[in-house]
Amino acid sequence: MAASPAPSPTGTAAPSEEGDGTTDEAVDTRSYASARLASYGWGAEQMNALNVLWDTSAKWRPSQVDRGLGYIKERYGSPAKALEFRAANNWY
Repeated sequence: MAASPAPSPTGTAAPSEEGDGTTDEAVDTRSYASARLASYGWGAEQMNALNVLWDTSAKWRPSQVDRGLGYIKERYGSPAKALEFRAANNWY
């Protein structure tokens, strides 16, 4: 007797590893990143730089957004500084 095919996913998402109350499913990247700016010590004005740095039409998982923000914070200090670096070096 042949094995039954595996059931298809139900569409429910598991909680994120960060324990921030969100699910680790694709989210509106721009809205999520905007809501997280203050937790990195940045004001809303940094969102303009993020919009230029990131393709915000893409759907990212919350953990991906947080890793990206953490990288920018650690390496450059802010999205605006990362954007300045990219303008001078064509990468960041």
